[in-house]
Amino acid sequence: MKYLIGIDNGGTFSKTALFDEKGKQLASATVPTQTLTPKPGYAQRDMNELWKVNAKSIKRAIEESGVDPEKIAGVSFSGHGKGLYLVGADWTFGWNSGGSGHV
Repeated sequence: MKYLIGIDNGGTFSKTALFDEKGKQLASATVPTQTLTPKPGYAQRDMNELWKVNAKSIKRAIEESGVDPEKIAGVSFSGHGKGLYLVGADWTFGWNSGGSGHV
């Protein structure tokens, strides 16, 4: 059997859920994350912190499920609000993600 992971990066938490091929949720893990507010009406995420939070929630969900990571067939991400996550060809982040009402 193959397994699937879904990751939701919300404004205050990042959550990972692990499912089997039939859609049954086998495990989930939620890790708090910070929202940066450089000025009123603006919200940003520290992309290095977000990377670590995602890794932590993925690891916890896999451990909770007991699933062999080699059997994970796919991973899907969703981001908070109108976030923009810029990643370079060398896998470094362009800057903190921006999700604000002001552009």
